Amino acid sequence: MLRISNNRITVADYVQAGSFGGPLQRDLGLYVVAHDTAGRDARSTVQYLNRNVKASYHVVIHRDGGMTQLVSLGCQAHHAGRSALPDKPWVHALNRCSFGIAFDSPGRLDANGTAWFGERYTDIVADENGALWRAYTDEQLRAFETLVETLDYQYDLAGVYSHRDVAVPAGRKDDTSPVIDGFLRAMHHRVEDKSNDMPPPERGVVNAAGGLNLRAEPGRHGRIIETMPMLTPLNIDPPALANGYVMVTTDDGETGWAHSNYIQGA
Repeated sequence: MLRISNNRITVADYVQAGSFGGPLQRDLGLYVVAHDTAGRDARSTVQYLNRNVKASYHVVIHRDGGMTQLVSLGCQAHHAGRSALPDKPWVHALNRCSFGIAFDSPGRLDANGTAWFGERYTDIVADENGALWRAYTDEQLRAFETLVETLDYQYDLAGVYSHRDVAVPAGRKDDTSPVIDGFLRAMHHRVEDKSNDMPPPERGVVNAAGGLNLRAEPGRHGRIIETMPMLTPLNIDPPALANGYVMVTTDDGETGWAHSNYIQGA
């Protein structure tokens, strides 16, 4: 396991990105989004992101497994763009609640194994659709695994995703290579397994005379899915977030967020 102190990975080089945001919003859960740098090499990517461009990662993993950190682990990096979790679409705009970790990789190659910048590779693999990619190194995958384990220990992760899987609309991005989908799924389930220790869903009812708004996001500005009448029965997935919102599902199958103060049993 790595060591993190004051939101910095102690063994990683640190080069400040030219663009990053405010504090991560931990009440939404914290996730890892994996990327390809789509650059010539880690060094050139870091140099590019060090300038005032509207993009950044928290960490770039080099081909030899070394790491460069560009954004404090307490702050938002500009890596995911328009995005939402595939299994929790109400959690969107993932820059605010995810760590962007990028593999030094040229991204998808053409039919000759050539990257967009003209370099041709021989260490290539084909995905199930026949598309070609430069193979990730064992050192990169081990570094990613160790980093995710450390982030989970330090920040209590809720999931691991590929950029391709969270980009909105679907198909907007194609990284990371599908050849590591199984690896990323295994990492996702490893950090998500702790949810099995959570209390099972509880039953409750709406206790608000004027009805209670079911929202797509956990907050009073979240889009209203419907207004649930008084005494509407619900399944409640504890615990309530710091802002008082809890995930609920109606008996009609609608899932969203509602304030626990107005749910009897929450």
